[in-house]
Amino acid sequence: MATPSWLPAGWFPGAGLPVVAGTTTDDLITLLTRRLRRAAASGSNFEIEIIGELVHAQRKLEEGPTLPWFLKLTAIVDIGANEEVVPFADTGSSVIRLQDDKALAYHDPTEAAPEPIEVPQQSELAILHARNPGTGEVPREFYVEDAACIVRPIPTQALQYALRFYRKDTEPVLAASTLWMINFPDLIMNMAGVELAWSLRDELATKRFTDDLVIARDRYIKMVAAREEAGQSHVMGDP
Repeated sequence: MATPSWLPAGWFPGAGLPVVAGTTTDDLITLLTRRLRRAAASGSNFEIEIIGELVHAQRKLEEGPTLPWFLKLTAIVDIGANEEVVPFADTGSSVIRLQDDKALAYHDPTEAAPEPIEVPQQSELAILHARNPGTGEVPREFYVEDAACIVRPIPTQALQYALRFYRKDTEPVLAASTLWMINFPDLIMNMAGVELAWSLRDELATKRFTDDLVIARDRYIKMVAAREEAGQSHVMGDP
């Protein structure tokens, strides 16, 4: 869907997830097998195990408290009149969580100036219903329930919403990159390496991967914090 004209340039950070050439799953498999002093022929059980650990590492990061700028996305969702549900499925992405408590905005067609209007988040569904009974022209609050935003009062007109959230990255597969691999290949590799070395009972490799993971994780946390403080949302390599 084309970006609506009422969205000011730069108002929503992370308007897309560009594809950037970089580290691939194959590259990490090569590095891991070299550091573990093991062979991993194409299609072998060990190669499958490595990919599985890379997938596990990425999922674990996406379940954590700190999420990076390159997973930020804004989706435009059209909802009809008298509808109170804004489904995450309509964003076309797998939503991890919203970016903040004002991550939902709408365009009010009755306003002369087409400015997006943020909707505050309510943490209690009962309070949402009690404070916003029945219907109204536009929503005043929303509540996150399962995989959707519930808006109240129920708008009597069709509205176009902009939803800012963190989305799940594509999972590691052969001959492809993920955004985690492009931006933090050492973090993903060392997380997988610790598990693989431990399963092989390789104490020296386990120590090396663990030591390197401490450095990689520290760099990740500091870089994400710096981006947030600077209000930046572009991916590595952007101006």
